[in-house]
Amino acid sequence: MRSKTFCYSASLVTFLLIVWAPGLWAQSASTSALTGTVSDPTGAVIPGVTVTATAIATNQTRTVTTDESGVYRLPLLEPVAYRVRFAVAGFKTAEDSSITVVVTESTVLNRKLEVGAPSEQVTVEAVVETIQTATSTLGTTVLGDAITALPLASRNFTAVLGMPTGVAVDGTTAVSS
Repeated sequence: MRSKTFCYSASLVTFLLIVWAPGLWAQSASTSALTGTVSDPTGAVIPGVTVTATAIATNQTRTVTTDESGVYRLPLLEPVAYRVRFAVAGFKTAEDSSITVVVTESTVLNRKLEVGAPSEQVTVEAVVETIQTATSTLGTTVLGDAITALPLASRNFTAVLGMPTGVAVDGTTAVSS
């Protein structure tokens, strides 16, 4: 009887790991997201807009379509600068030339599309301020040069954890407080 219960429990745990593990792997502390709402000049949302984010440095693209409420979300983006293009029939194509996304943050980029032929293009050259309003998550990227230049007296590499804003680490034990 005990053997039968163990086999049942082991099978259940294995099944749950197979089902839930991919969702857990999709979360990453080294990526960011881009989200926003696309609307027309009157403020009405536009569903079905093709939103394409192209990494400026590597030319890799990610494409999504806005849902029925005009909202789009591009998760798991590398924290680099992107060129973002909005296109849909009946409206001029709009492009933001340099949107920088920051690690662990969701950058919000809302766009109003002008009525016109899709062959006409509106390019926005302004810099978008990245203010994190979605969550209270803090994150930063620490470059290798900054790490090698640190005076780590105790040779405890976990002292690097205290570098981001808002993080306090005990220097002797490297325990977050």
